[in-house]
Amino acid sequence: MEVATAMLCQYSREVEEFCRIHSIREHLDIATRLAKEVYNSETTLTKDCDRETGEEWVTIHVAVIGKTWEQVLHSYNNYVDKFVDLVASDRRHLICLSYDVS
Repeated sequence: MEVATAMLCQYSREVEEFCRIHSIREHLDIATRLAKEVYNSETTLTKDCDRETGEEWVTIHVAVIGKTWEQVLHSYNNYVDKFVDLVASDRRHLICLSYDVS
């Protein structure tokens, strides 16, 4: 599956600034679109920080509704396989996926 990147996603100022500093805007657009496609769900994004190490990243939050655990695991594996193929290895640590199953 090829993820279209022509149209930019809309992010908060904090996320936009993080993208600018770390040059990950295109990578985050790809990862966000991929999460929407794989999980068939809307996403929200936050900039997060580990208080102990100071490490920062953007988290893509996905709400997964009405799927079995097997479907959730399949979607996750699908996302990871494509994420690794589409997002530069030196930028992956700056983008995290979080899903809430209900």
